[in-house]
Amino acid sequence: MKQNHLKQRHLNSRGRWGGRSGLAMMEFAIGSLVLTTVFAGTFQFGYMFYQYNLLEDAVVTAAHWAAQYTYVSTTSTPSSDLLTKVQNMTVYGDPTGTNTTPVVPNLTTANVNFTVTMSGSGTQVVPGTMTVAIGGGSATNFTINGIFPNWHGIIASFTANGKPTATYPFQGVFAPDPTCSASGC
Repeated sequence: MKQNHLKQRHLNSRGRWGGRSGLAMMEFAIGSLVLTTVFAGTFQFGYMFYQYNLLEDAVVTAAHWAAQYTYVSTTSTPSSDLLTKVQNMTVYGDPTGTNTTPVVPNLTTANVNFTVTMSGSGTQVVPGTMTVAIGGGSATNFTINGIFPNWHGIIASFTANGKPTATYPFQGVFAPDPTCSASGC
């Protein structure tokens, strides 16, 4: 009988939960911290990837539009009118620039690099390709910011230096204007 009494006393000393009180709360706290970090990182990556895809779509659309536009310059330097329209098409999705909301927050026309490559030789030089890029060349690099800037080591930004890039062969009308200079037509 004495042995049974000691056994009962030993069980009572550990309490109702058997000496594990608070352990579930600690497991929940640690697990929540880990899961919150993983979810925040996944969301951050997804948001930045979404912004990059918007930039890529804008660049492809602008390069395709530029490849079909009438080219009036006699050199690989596009007219200021064409350059402005390509930059507006990339940033606002509209060559006239009447839409003032950029496709990606903080994107400006200064971030757009437009390059024309000429084909042929001598007097038979014609536009070959139209290339549009974000950053690189004479354009200012663009930084894609995440939703959580500088948040505990999770990637907070990505700098677009010449990427995304889209190149299309020229398919428009080549109508060189001898009075047109590279500075404007």
